[in-house]
Amino acid sequence: MGLNRTLLAAVAGVLLGALVLGCLEFDGQTAYLEYDKARDRLLVIINYQALYSARSGGCFSTDVPGEATLGDIEQAKGQLADALRDKTVALLGNWPFALHLRTLPDELRQADHEMPERVRKDLLSILDHVTVQDGGFYEDAAGRPCGAQVVVVERASEAIRLLNRVINGALMAGADELRAEPGNPDEKLMVEMWLQAARGHHTWIELDGNSLVATVPIPEQTVQMLREERGREIAASKQEEWEARLRDLASLVSDPVWVWHEKDMLKVRCGLVTKPWGLVTRARQGEYRPNLAQHIRDTYGFHVDENLARYLLHADEPAETEAELAARTMAPRLTQAERVRVLVHQLKTTPSEDYWAMLRAEERPAAEEGKAAKLSDDELLKFWEGWLRKAAEGPGQEGAGDNRPAHKAP
Repeated sequence: MGLNRTLLAAVAGVLLGALVLGCLEFDGQTAYLEYDKARDRLLVIINYQALYSARSGGCFSTDVPGEATLGDIEQAKGQLADALRDKTVALLGNWPFALHLRTLPDELRQADHEMPERVRKDLLSILDHVTVQDGGFYEDAAGRPCGAQVVVVERASEAIRLLNRVINGALMAGADELRAEPGNPDEKLMVEMWLQAARGHHTWIELDGNSLVATVPIPEQTVQMLREERGREIAASKQEEWEARLRDLASLVSDPVWVWHEKDMLKVRCGLVTKPWGLVTRARQGEYRPNLAQHIRDTYGFHVDENLARYLLHADEPAETEAELAARTMAPRLTQAERVRVLVHQLKTTPSEDYWAMLRAEERPAAEEGKAAKLSDDELLKFWEGWLRKAAEGPGQEGAGDNRPAHKAP
């Protein structure tokens, strides 16, 4: 059965319309999480990096080798339009694992829905707390199309309380199905632990400062079994797979994510308690193909950096569009790599002394110590262009090793 399959069996039927197969993919992803306790507001900024069309036939592009066909690309174009229309939010994986937040309420209200009424009402209440602002698209230093999105959860503590109630309700509603799944004695014990936890109103997810903590009942022997299975998979990896393994390891080590097991509880903490933080939620896969870039440029344009630059200069300017509202939220929370990308873009398209002054003020990497302290503006622009390109074309994410906001968020 396995942990992932069991979880899907428990909740996939609850989140109607959450899983759709398709060709639209992103090659990497970062997310920024911030909790404003005074406002009880949770803010998540998501960057979908290197959008492209995968070959159809599976949930992940790597499952189906070969280049995307013209039909795949046309399908991906349609899925991108649908994702923007439906306020689709995807985390950790690719677009097949995505919540369509605009259409989900109507699906939940359908009279023939088999979901328990209490679970349905709680899900609808959670959706009332969530708004999605699509920031639009931009190009990274390697010329790949990327998307930016802001998700705001108002009255976040109440939304998370409801989410825990939904999980417990989904587990109880699916108890017979879960017990009927084939599995070894350890897996059956885990299912009973989940059901017992659900009956006891277990807290599966909680906010602790700026971090999210998940707590899942899992027997000690099951955790060890999963570790051994993962170890065997890594040991059996082919030579060409090791680069991807190293990327995953680099993300695991550098990100503020902790995983531990105690008293038959597996706990995962994402983010720091004390301040907002950025996460690499999907390390670069190396599967990107430039088959959607021109379509995105022609159909939607690349306006994120232009909007961000405006709010870097004038943080309090009004926002008249959804993309501007997203940019105003994002601008003070950019990493240095993101901010430098914006400044380089503006200086190459619409230069001004204000942008030059901001770029001159950027602190150069520690590796540059001992080199010429004073560069001409042309030299400075070339230096930062090369720095961004090296990061974008390297094994990690743009700005790898510095996924923290460069300035304290307001």
